[in-house]
Amino acid sequence: MIAVGDVLNETFEVIREIGQGGTGIVYLAYHRRLQKQVVIKKIREDFVGRIHERAEADLLKGLHHEYLPQVYDFVQMGTQVYTVMDYVEGYPLSYYVEGGQKFSQRQILIWLRQLCQVLDYLHRQNPPVIHSDIKPSNIMIRPDGRVCLIDFNISLGGGGGVSGFSERYASPEQMFLSAMAAGMPFPPDPNLAAGVRGLDPRSDIYSLGITFYHVLTGVHPMPYQPQGQPQRPLESYKLPYGQELLRIVSKAMEPMREKRYQSAREMESDILNIKRRDKEYRRAALGQRILVLTGCLLLAGGAALGFWGFQTRLTEQFTEQYDELVRIAQTDDYDTVITRGINLLNNEKYDWAMKRQQEKKADILYMVANCYFEQEDYKNASDFYEEAVEYNQENPEYFRDYAIALARQENTEEAQEILDEAVELGLEEDHIYLVQAEISAGKQDYGTALENFQKAVDTTENAYLRTRAYLLASRVYRSMGDARGELETLREAREGVDEGQEKAITRALGAACMRAYNQETDQEEKLSLLEEALNCYLSLVNGSQPVFQDRMNLAVLYEIAGNYQESERQLLTMKELYPDDYRVYMRLALLYCSVERQKPEDQRNYGLVEENYALAQQYYQKALNSGASDETMQDLEDIMNQLYQKGWLKAK
Repeated sequence: MIAVGDVLNETFEVIREIGQGGTGIVYLAYHRRLQKQVVIKKIREDFVGRIHERAEADLLKGLHHEYLPQVYDFVQMGTQVYTVMDYVEGYPLSYYVEGGQKFSQRQILIWLRQLCQVLDYLHRQNPPVIHSDIKPSNIMIRPDGRVCLIDFNISLGGGGGVSGFSERYASPEQMFLSAMAAGMPFPPDPNLAAGVRGLDPRSDIYSLGITFYHVLTGVHPMPYQPQGQPQRPLESYKLPYGQELLRIVSKAMEPMREKRYQSAREMESDILNIKRRDKEYRRAALGQRILVLTGCLLLAGGAALGFWGFQTRLTEQFTEQYDELVRIAQTDDYDTVITRGINLLNNEKYDWAMKRQQEKKADILYMVANCYFEQEDYKNASDFYEEAVEYNQENPEYFRDYAIALARQENTEEAQEILDEAVELGLEEDHIYLVQAEISAGKQDYGTALENFQKAVDTTENAYLRTRAYLLASRVYRSMGDARGELETLREAREGVDEGQEKAITRALGAACMRAYNQETDQEEKLSLLEEALNCYLSLVNGSQPVFQDRMNLAVLYEIAGNYQESERQLLTMKELYPDDYRVYMRLALLYCSVERQKPEDQRNYGLVEENYALAQQYYQKALNSGASDETMQDLEDIMNQLYQKGWLKAK
């Protein structure tokens, strides 16, 4: 047993009890070295022996996904084993469901997609990791709205996972295996294939489906019984959701696992395509807008005049914030646009204003989508482009960029359908060539992609589109493994684009030089590429409104060049500009490591490394709670472990 005040492995200081899990008390603890809060929980008895017999503990510690808590360690005390993992802020989904909270279809689809993504990640491990206890209380909703799947029953390879589950959310095969393990009779069941010997990914898919049955209906699901009453069909409820969503959830919770989705990726694919197939969803959205307008018409008398005056003031405030967002969007400050844009969209007091100015709402969605696109987060980009199209179905450029975001995800069939809609709206020829090039690239038909790129460049007089075409061509060459073609395209573009578009090309050229530097073996050519990359980022940082990554890349390049003083100067400037960003402190810690390694051993002092590492960990925890994940932080943690193990630093 552990108690409050205990220090486990000289690292984890137990602070207090925070709950009761299926296997015992759950504790909040403090990770002394990482200086962060963690959770300590007793693991299942049937897993204890496997920690020592197999490499499964290391497999679980090696899991890194934005929708999972990080597992740090397994601690043995006597015959009991505890797992130490991230403390996840927020509330479980059950908190909202039990409180009667209703969710929009958009929110449900976002959560379903995130859960499919993390399940696909788990199920693709070797051996597969089967969660085996998915239910509302094991799905945390973080403060930023993203999910975190917690409380593994830890079943690897499909051989276990039959104890400690929740009957209401357990699959038929899980109920069967549990009964067999307990020596209890299980009635004949036509839904179970002969010879069920273990769980597989489809068991988690069933639990995910039945969990969202509960979310959609607010009704507790009944535990599965072979000869009992089946769950009431979703279609029999009067639910404000499209039929396609109901179909997806119903398929996931099919009692016969051969009829379910066979993988989480297959289920996510259906979710991604839901709006294209679900015409009722579009009609329902339109109906909601009509109801809002009808409600406005019914207002009368003095109350209506008061309401109108109040809403007019809010509309003016909304317009001011919209104008400010447009201004920021012109500065390439992508993170700020995303944060402010989403906050503006989610601010309920502006709902009335946005319903009356749907083009502005579409513009906000489009600006957020563009920023995600520039960050190469094409899934979020396509989601926001899709919503922008919902609110403004007359702007062909919205359709153009939506199609491109889909093509970047290799969803080329739907991208072609969206392009066809854009053509019907009057999308111009040069824009059509650009999208066709993207679709060809998504199909890995690089020859056709480059042909269409050239057609776009030859036919357009639009500086922005010409820049997009050059960037696409460079990306195609990169996909082909042709670094020389990528560099030559970007160098040509830098000479030929308008001044207003030069930053995007310079940024891409700098990144291409960095990649080529890492691959080049000829030392003279490496130095030339390093110098060219430095010149690119120097021009960006010394120009107007450099972004975070411009400054960071310049600092890294100075470090690579051995100019530690200039690298430090850049990072200390960033520390003033971005005092809450863990990446600055992470890079400073790595820089100071490089500095100390150049010194004789008897002169080394890793104090600045430790100081900046502690700050990096402090701010990284906040980023983790927002769904971030950074392999470089893992590398830095490995370096710190070595410094502690070799005695260069002492654990506090």
